[in-house]
Amino acid sequence: MEGAFGNESPDRFHHRQSRISGRIEISIRPENANSLRVVEKLGLKEFGYAERYLHIDGEWRDHRQFAITTEECPRGMVARLRSL
Repeated sequence: MEGAFGNESPDRFHHRQSRISGRIEISIRPENANSLRVVEKLGLKEFGYAERYLHIDGEWRDHRQFAITTEECPRGMVARLRSL
């Protein structure tokens, strides 16, 4: 299955979007260097580390957590990605 930023499996990349709060949160497994590079390029701020966040392949996996608000990215993420 294709992930949010390419051909990553969904168990390696998890994101949550709330239209009500105007905030996008992205949770990435610490060993997923490619996705960590994407959030770094996009300028998302790391706000936490979630131990045992998702149950994947029979084990609970830790995730690094990132977020961005609509105020921080008024033109949207697609425009920000295209500007890189």
